[in-house]
Amino acid sequence: MWREGLILLAGTITGWLLRPNPVGSLKLAYIQVVQLMLEKQNDFSLLFGRELFPLAPQTLFQNFSGFMLLWLLAVGVLIWSRHHFKNQTLQFRTLIYSGMILSVIFFLLTILVARRAHDFWIPFGTIFIAAIFSVIMAQAKLRPTVAGIVVLVFFFLLVYTPWRNSISLEERAISPDKFKEAALWLKNNSQPGDIVFNLRWSDFPMLFFWNDKNYYIGGMDPIFQYVYNPEMYWRFHYLSADEVTKYTCPAPACTKEMLEDTYMVLKNNFKAKYVFLEKQRNPLIYYYLESTPENYQKKIDTVAEAVYEIK
Repeated sequence: MWREGLILLAGTITGWLLRPNPVGSLKLAYIQVVQLMLEKQNDFSLLFGRELFPLAPQTLFQNFSGFMLLWLLAVGVLIWSRHHFKNQTLQFRTLIYSGMILSVIFFLLTILVARRAHDFWIPFGTIFIAAIFSVIMAQAKLRPTVAGIVVLVFFFLLVYTPWRNSISLEERAISPDKFKEAALWLKNNSQPGDIVFNLRWSDFPMLFFWNDKNYYIGGMDPIFQYVYNPEMYWRFHYLSADEVTKYTCPAPACTKEMLEDTYMVLKNNFKAKYVFLEKQRNPLIYYYLESTPENYQKKIDTVAEAVYEIK
C-alpha cells in the first residue's frame, strides 16, 4: 500500500507544480480553506456565502433524503455483514473502507462546517454505496432482498427527485433577465473601466453577464477582499450589510473618531462612479441615496434595483 500512496502523493505534487502559478494556487487554497475557517471562528463575522454555513437539517432531508437512505443502508450493511467482505481483495477492501471514511468525514463537514462539502460527500458516498451493493448482489441468498430495495429506492427517486427539483427551482432559481435593465443601462451610458460599487458581491454574476465593460467592487467570496485589504473590506462590509448609511468605518470595532463619510469613501477610496443596489436587500442605503441628491444622481430605478451616479 505504501507504493500506491507514494504514487498518489507524487501525482498530486506533480499536478500542483504543473499549474501555471503553483505558488499562487497554494495561497488561494490556503485563503479559501484555512484562513476562511479561522476567520469564521472570530468574534466579528465577515460576509460569507450561504455555501460556507452548515447545511440546515430541513435542507438535508429535503434534498438528500434518497441518497442518505442508500448511504446509511450501506453503512449498516458494512457494520452488520463484515464477514461478507473478508474474502475481497485488499484493494477492494481499501476502496470500501476509504469510501466510507471519506464520505463520513465530508458528511460531518457538510452539517457542521460548510454545506459545500456535500460536493465531496456525494461522490465518495456513491463510490462506497456501489462497492457495498456489488458485494451483496454477489450473494445469492441476499440478491432478491437487495434487488427489491434498489427497485424501491429507484422508484422513490424517480418520483421525488423531479418534484423536489421543481420546488427548489421555483423557490430559488434566478431569472435569466435579473438586473438586465440596470446592467444594460450601465453598459450603454458608462465609460469602459468605470467602477460600479455593487453593494452585494453575489449580484456580480448577473451584472457581469449583461455588462462586462465596467469594473465591480466584488464578485467572489468576500474573504478575498478581506485578505487583500482589511480596511477597505470593512468599509464595504458595513454598507453591504445595510448597517450604516452616511458614515462607514475601516475596522471591525469602531469609535466615533474612526467614522468616515460614505460619499468620500465611495469617491476617493473605492474610486467608484456608480452605485448599484437591490432595494429590498439594502433599504437603508437606498433611503440614504434617495435623500442625498446633492451627492448621488439616480439614473435608473426598477421594481427591484437602482443605479446612482456618484457626483
